[in-house]
Amino acid sequence: MFVSLQFKLELKKEDKEKLIKLMRNQSSAIRMAYNMLKELEKEETKNPHAQVYQRLRQLFPELPTSYIKSAKMSTFGTRLF
Repeated sequence: MFVSLQFKLELKKEDKEKLIKLMRNQSSAIRMAYNMLKELEKEETKNPHAQVYQRLRQLFPELPTSYIKSAKMSTFGTRLF
């Protein structure tokens, strides 16, 4: 049996701004990871996972590690080629 809940978050203005910034950075990281993956596959690079991770870590130092891993893995899961 599954139970689902629905609720509305009420955040302070500064918390809401932090959350929106974090969401934007996560979205940008996913887009960058996808573009990097396309480039690395054209070049037939060895170990593209590590290269994408390191580059995202440099570009988005404020993102937690789990968000970087999530961006990388969601990109590798959506390859269309």
